[in-house]
Amino acid sequence: MHWRMHWWIRVRMGWAEPVKKRCSFVGCSSIGCSCIVALLVLFATPMASLVHATPTIVVTSVSTATDSVVSAPEAPEAPEAPKAPEAPEAPIAPADTTETPFSSLDYRSEVTPEPDNVVPMQTIWNVPALPGFQTIHTDSTLRWSSYINPTNLFALEPGFVPYRTGMIQRKSGWFWYTYSPEDLRLQLNGLSLADPVTGQVALYRIPLQHVASIQTSMIGSRQDLRVQTKDHYIVKPRTYLNYDESDFSYRHLEFAWQQPLAEATHLELSYWDRRDGTGYSRGDSKGHQIGAQLRHKLSAERVLRVGLWQNRAEREESFGYVTQGPGSFVYNRFTAQPNQSSARSEELFRDLFLQVQEGDSVRGDVKRSVGFAVKGARRDLFALGEAGLDTTSTNVRTWEVFARMDLGARGEFARGTGGAAGTGGTGGAGGSVEMRGYYHQNLDQTRLAGNGWLGGELRAHASYNRNLFSVVGMMQVDARDDGRTGGEISGALRFQIAPWWSAGLFSAMARRSPDLQSLYWMGNEYEGVKNAPQEYHYLIGTEHSVDAGRYWRAGFRAEWRTIKDETVPDLLTQRFVTRSQTERQSLATWIRHDDQRRWEGQLYAGYLRTEVDPLSGFWDGTEEVVRLGAELFVKGAVFQQAAYVKAGFRGSFVPYQTALAMYNPWLNRWQMSGTGNAGLSSFQLGQPYRQTQMPAYARLDAEISARIRWFMMLFRWENAADGLGQAGMMETFGYPMPSRRLILSLRILFLN
Repeated sequence: MHWRMHWWIRVRMGWAEPVKKRCSFVGCSSIGCSCIVALLVLFATPMASLVHATPTIVVTSVSTATDSVVSAPEAPEAPEAPKAPEAPEAPIAPADTTETPFSSLDYRSEVTPEPDNVVPMQTIWNVPALPGFQTIHTDSTLRWSSYINPTNLFALEPGFVPYRTGMIQRKSGWFWYTYSPEDLRLQLNGLSLADPVTGQVALYRIPLQHVASIQTSMIGSRQDLRVQTKDHYIVKPRTYLNYDESDFSYRHLEFAWQQPLAEATHLELSYWDRRDGTGYSRGDSKGHQIGAQLRHKLSAERVLRVGLWQNRAEREESFGYVTQGPGSFVYNRFTAQPNQSSARSEELFRDLFLQVQEGDSVRGDVKRSVGFAVKGARRDLFALGEAGLDTTSTNVRTWEVFARMDLGARGEFARGTGGAAGTGGTGGAGGSVEMRGYYHQNLDQTRLAGNGWLGGELRAHASYNRNLFSVVGMMQVDARDDGRTGGEISGALRFQIAPWWSAGLFSAMARRSPDLQSLYWMGNEYEGVKNAPQEYHYLIGTEHSVDAGRYWRAGFRAEWRTIKDETVPDLLTQRFVTRSQTERQSLATWIRHDDQRRWEGQLYAGYLRTEVDPLSGFWDGTEEVVRLGAELFVKGAVFQQAAYVKAGFRGSFVPYQTALAMYNPWLNRWQMSGTGNAGLSSFQLGQPYRQTQMPAYARLDAEISARIRWFMMLFRWENAADGLGQAGMMETFGYPMPSRRLILSLRILFLN
């Protein structure tokens, strides 16, 4: 702390004495003790100008305040530097873009050179967005959020309809426009996080506290989600403490430790203990996330990365709660009866990887990368089945090779769109090629028939950008050694109709192979179908983005999707069956405001309609859902700019819903539409329904957060509308959400 005070005094004021000896106050280096003077000046100066200005550095053993700087080892004491003129105070920066010690967005910070006594800079590489991708979150925006599960974070986006069970360490269901969990393709630093059995993704595996950026593309038949973690190259160790606590066994504690082993080598270790509950019987879970990352700079163009991510969850499984219908559930956590009184499950994901990246040492962008990973996915379910106690176990080890090569220029599309309408990025042509090969080794054949599956996929992205239009295309081919092959071709065309109006068209068609569970599952409750046909997906849509003023932006998106020959589980026959056709239509609109200084907020509305072909035999209905949302926040500096505060609310309202998404604990998968009688199976097995309207519900979260230098405190009053005009809240039938509770979150950084 004290060397930063002296550094700041010399840079900002130009009158501090050179470092000659240490005083008796915690080893402070100074002539006499100027610590009190430094404290007075520190709190009297606007925080924004202190943290975010980029002054000339003229000391020898001090690193900058950002995580993106690598400084040389401590050098001998230097003579007094020439005095620097006092810089004017900078205006207060906006809350979602301000660079602070909690952010590493500025991958290429600029430092004014000075001869002989300047701290040398090392470039931290950035993985650029692929053609057609947009950045929806960065560490700069995530630091103001206390959400643990990314599903809760994405639920704030237009067109998103969440289906949660109230438990954080469990897969969640959702619709994002017409995309569902079956359509998500998630990568963490280039590593695929899909469950090898079901193909679906457990979003709680994303280490949100370590995320640098989240990018997505929604112009193909699948939604691509790319997560990049932060890069820390520092001189001295750092320790992060993240703590969250609330009612119903909700407690999360994470320690992260970062240590430079050498000038070119950096080690980062983290342990995240996770516990949460719904407040209802058989609704608790516990687990952990372990992270270890080692980065070593091999040369000016190459970096070696070695890492491990492990996620473990132990859950009580209620199989839903006893009720006589969607509107008759009594939201009493003391009297609600679970359908299973002793069921439990254990889930373990372990990902060990090695990756080499090669980039441009001038621009700081990764151009090529290749990696190898060994991944484990295991799940055990202990529950009462038809034949008594049934243990359902799967254990698959995956050997994976992945690579990426970028070609030419790239352009990122605008925030707030799905990638079809936006600025189009820089001009010129560009592209990227990605490859993935894998072998799924089946270590437990009691439920999954087969020794293993060898496969691979090749994907190519291309773009051409001009001022008035841009074109993006993607093509993919994939194959598996069981004779299954697939492919996809998709594209988007963007027009700049006016300086304030851009419009886009996108389309895709794909041929997919059913997941391994649909084909090779053997269980007392369900059975796969080896001869299931290939699935076909067709997507077309349009999107518009309008600048409605200096601080306003509005948007609109419409999608149409047709799915043919989809293989899904049916509770009546306890087999996987083929639905001949499913159609989805989605409409969403939104308007956002951010004046970059005081206010930010948005309004959005979404509508989704699903129609299942009655020829499928077990469902002949139409499912609909309407979701409205709003958020409003005020932000600014307080206490003479010693702290930065952001306060406001987020709310959503679902006035009409007939879509009954279902979580199937036997299979550990979500079925998002055409569930037949499965949605009511917990109390009326064998009695199919046509249309069952779920009760309307509202959710309101009130939040206030404050940043004081290296410390952040966040309060969230979750589900504050509980009991106000509604008995409770249920997004997924049979799984009530936790009632009103106050969540406290702390984010603390310890230096030296």
